[in-house]
Amino acid sequence: LQPTVSEKSILLNAFFNNADQYQLLLNKQLEIVAFNDCAFNFNRKYAHHDFKTGKSIFDYINPSLADDFKMQCFKAFEGEIVHYEHFIEGGWFNFVIKALYNPDNEITGLSIVGSNVNDQKKNAKLIRQQSQSLSNIAWFQSHQLRLPVSSILALLNLIKEEHDYH
Repeated sequence: LQPTVSEKSILLNAFFNNADQYQLLLNKQLEIVAFNDCAFNFNRKYAHHDFKTGKSIFDYINPSLADDFKMQCFKAFEGEIVHYEHFIEGGWFNFVIKALYNPDNEITGLSIVGSNVNDQKKNAKLIRQQSQSLSNIAWFQSHQLRLPVSSILALLNLIKEEHDYH
């Protein structure tokens, strides 16, 4: 049995709202068409007010970020897949902005999918710090530790050679 349109709508809505990524759909005028629960909660936390369909996305974006965001949207309207990373109130977020196409292959809007990448940024920083520590240890061992040991070994060889001559 094929699911009815209503059943398909319920399944699609469940799938959309159970994602742990920020998902937002905009029309060509950059008005909100749809959003999932994660996007709603994200926006409530960082923009301090709730998304509403039909409203401009710029009603929710910090004015200092609006021009850059608009530029990224225009790139997506040209068919480019835009990867946009931004620091927002103590955390790093990665957004992917893609054009939405209708069956006639015409762009009808944008899809924005966002993820919190703060943990990835912290892990990358930790790896860089560990790598630097290992480099420092290697340098210390090769320059500060080996030099005196090499000098002592050379002196011991000289003493041994002098002893062999007598």
